[in-house]
Amino acid sequence: MIPLLALAALGSVVAYIVIWLILSPYPMSLPFSLLTLLRFLFSLKSTTRMVQRVPWNTMTVWESRVKSTPNNDFMINLSNATTFTYKSANELSLNVSSAIQSLPGCKCLALLMPSCAEYVCLWLGLSRVGCTAALINTNLMGTALVHAIKTAVGDSETKRVVVSEELLTNVDAVRGQLSSLGIEVLVYYHNTNKVSGFNKLLEQTSGTPVDQDGVPARAWNSDLFYIYTSGTTGLPKASKINHLRFYIAGLMFSKLCRAGTSDRIYCALPLYHSAGGMLGVSGAICAGATIVLRSKFSVSKLSSDLVTNKCTIMQYIGEFARFAVNGSKTPELDALAGKTCRVAFGNGMRPEVWSVFQKRFNIPNVIEFYGSTEGNATLVNNTNVVGAIGVIPWFAKFLYPVRLVRCDNSDGTLTRGEDGLAQVAAPDEPGHLLGLIKDNDPTRRFDGYTDKAATEKKIVQNVLSKGDRWFASGDLLRSDSFGFLFWVDRIGDTFRWKGENVSTAEVAAAFIAEGGERSKIDDVNVYGVEIEGKDGRAGMGRVALKAGVKPSSMDYGSLYKELAAELPGYAMPVFLRIPLAVAVAEEGEAMTGTFKHKKGPLREQGFSLVLVGIEEALYFRDDGKKTFVKMDLKMEKAIREGKIRV
Repeated sequence: MIPLLALAALGSVVAYIVIWLILSPYPMSLPFSLLTLLRFLFSLKSTTRMVQRVPWNTMTVWESRVKSTPNNDFMINLSNATTFTYKSANELSLNVSSAIQSLPGCKCLALLMPSCAEYVCLWLGLSRVGCTAALINTNLMGTALVHAIKTAVGDSETKRVVVSEELLTNVDAVRGQLSSLGIEVLVYYHNTNKVSGFNKLLEQTSGTPVDQDGVPARAWNSDLFYIYTSGTTGLPKASKINHLRFYIAGLMFSKLCRAGTSDRIYCALPLYHSAGGMLGVSGAICAGATIVLRSKFSVSKLSSDLVTNKCTIMQYIGEFARFAVNGSKTPELDALAGKTCRVAFGNGMRPEVWSVFQKRFNIPNVIEFYGSTEGNATLVNNTNVVGAIGVIPWFAKFLYPVRLVRCDNSDGTLTRGEDGLAQVAAPDEPGHLLGLIKDNDPTRRFDGYTDKAATEKKIVQNVLSKGDRWFASGDLLRSDSFGFLFWVDRIGDTFRWKGENVSTAEVAAAFIAEGGERSKIDDVNVYGVEIEGKDGRAGMGRVALKAGVKPSSMDYGSLYKELAAELPGYAMPVFLRIPLAVAVAEEGEAMTGTFKHKKGPLREQGFSLVLVGIEEALYFRDDGKKTFVKMDLKMEKAIREGKIRV
């Protein structure tokens, strides 16, 4: 009787799936795409069972790959014309391991380097001897840079940062602060013949066997490295990436792209971020593929790179795709890219860019994913459905517990019913994306940040049942009735610009300082505004000047210089909005009952001179002149029409 009931239940499920597919307005290839997703999920479950039974970490996978394909190219760096095979990359990583063992008490090492094969070899070498790498964003400067390094190595017995020659200027500017914190700076030269700092250490230990005494046993849940995310609290937070999480990223990439040892993955994304440093690198290791690396994205070189190097898979972010569509001047060469490149894998592709991009470069498949560095609510759309960032059919929700729930869109607070539980968002209704946390399931863990308080802020409880715990993404999504999910917006004080998350609190802090033009500023409200045809939101600061200071008396060139010393380019506000009188700033500023800035009305007004009104002045960041220039209607129109580059 039981088998018959089970068979009947299975038949009902199959019938529902068939009906779902028939009614779905999406491509006929949908069943095959969903089957690929299911295969990935089953591989994931199999892996998580295995790693809990035997000693395992990233080095287990890496060493197996080096043994099976030692002479395959691992990374080709187009920026400096260097190539590392899996064997040569492993040899450098072994030297790094021995060098680290000669530095007593080195439990975490901060790395500040541009994207290159040596960068990956360094953290691989650290991993072999149980030392965690902190992957520092190369755009960080000033206070943010010091904070990121301090966060990583603060509890270590010895505190060190390895910086490459190209970025030494950034460190020199804060060397005094690092020294006062007891942080030693080691310089790594890979573009010159200089032997100093870390190179000298590598030379002294070259060929020395790795001493296994004292090396921690391999464990899937130990920290491989830290990746920094701006979050919403201000300065960068270090997200903890364990070995299994790194492997899962590569497993997803390689399985969905059907990657193998003959594939070449084009990556022009920074390796300190999760897209390039996790998905790309881990995906290549899982598949035995080659990474064709361009350290900085270039529209003019994109098609040439793809065609010349016969790349089969390319990574993208939405901003790159838009740049490629709008800026490419070689349509015939663009069309040749699809002769070898069969998959574009990335995130942030705007719907209006998607089809144009796919047609321009003749790429058959676009795989769009959604995910945060630290979160457990990753989504993926491998179905070629334009605009969707993921798909979870209703009949598969039990396999992947993420949900959209109603919330206050301004701060993400969940809307709860009389029973105290959250309310699930209806189809096409924006909802806060949450991922169920299960500490006994490696795929559902949330390790969070090195900052425990910041970690707790990302956890909500009593969502679907009493006592449950969920990771709160801070993002608004909507789902259609077929289970396809679409991006809506970010919640709260973080916005995305130039492919980077920008913390409004961090930007606001850079405006306040003693001395210089910033000493004339009393307060600033930072938020993001939309520009037609641009991905994300451009930064805008509504600046309240101190009593007696007029907007016309400010030296905007000096202000530009002061902000540029503290903020990376993507975080520098594109617009400034300044009330013409102090009284207006005080009375007109929208505040909450707890004296927090209200950003909603300001976002809606954007950079419209008409909506802003005559009692405030608008300024535009002119990177050519390195200053902020006052806007007029002619300039506003040129920005909207794309005649002025933003």
